[in-house]
Amino acid sequence: MTTQNLYRFKAKSAWMFLVFLWMTAGCAGLSLKRVDVNFENPYQKLGITEREPTEAEKAGVVLRIHAPPGGVLRSREETTLYAQIKNNQGIKLNLVQNRIDQFCPGGRQDSYIMHSETSFEGSDGTILEEVEQTDRGEIVCFLKGLHRSKIGKFQIESWTRTPVFPDGPVKLQDSWEYEEITDVRLDSFWIQQKNPSPYILKATCELIGFASVGGRPAAVIKTHAAQTKEERLKFLFKEFVFTIYADIEERMYLDYSTGTVIAKITTTKSRMMDRHHKIVDTGQSQSLLWITESAQSPGDLKASSSNASSPKSKMP
Repeated sequence: MTTQNLYRFKAKSAWMFLVFLWMTAGCAGLSLKRVDVNFENPYQKLGITEREPTEAEKAGVVLRIHAPPGGVLRSREETTLYAQIKNNQGIKLNLVQNRIDQFCPGGRQDSYIMHSETSFEGSDGTILEEVEQTDRGEIVCFLKGLHRSKIGKFQIESWTRTPVFPDGPVKLQDSWEYEEITDVRLDSFWIQQKNPSPYILKATCELIGFASVGGRPAAVIKTHAAQTKEERLKFLFKEFVFTIYADIEERMYLDYSTGTVIAKITTTKSRMMDRHHKIVDTGQSQSLLWITESAQSPGDLKASSSNASSPKSKMP
């Protein structure tokens, strides 16, 4: 039960799938197979190697996200989620999302409009987002955000975010904060929200190192956020009050020379309590994102075709 992705509305879709899974399995009495909680090695999957910073990098780097040449960027995200974890076993759910971002100039010199469409493999549902944001990640104008699928639909009513990156150069172990607020409405035949409130996420970031991702140099930014959210939901004829606790950590691999996020690793640990029915549920997830262009594997991140997908040593 998470809102794990720090930048994207599609995290709410993962949350919706988990709530639906919990409702149908726990409340409707369906039997779903439990398996060992086991995540694949993200560094091996993405071809990540740690490296020592150059002298120029030690002096500080400027972190920005720019629109790519040609105005189109494609990415893929694979998420593994485990719900109802007990004794290191849980109900497993895999989500594979393919995203296309299209960019055009914004109303400010440092901004652009980003139109994004995300599809889920094995599902007809799509997520549409459109925001104007600066190259520091600040949302200056929210334009559109919605999700449609057979399970239900989301509508973003409002979305704000303070700058994700500092204004000036950043050195190793420098830290900073940002805040993101999203007001989301869920509309599903199965699940209805009662008196919904915005998602408020306060995150702390740190430049923790430098790496090579498939042969491409990157700065490594670690983001951590702890979130508590109360949800009032009606499932068929029954009402529930959930308190969801989530601990989220993300590692962003940013090619700061081009302003391109080339990979992300996001992990979440969550706990859900139903205060009325004294039900406790714990979950864990791992999401791996990489840019694909027209590729289908992380190895195509590489700037050269050397050993991009071979096992690598972990980042600290």
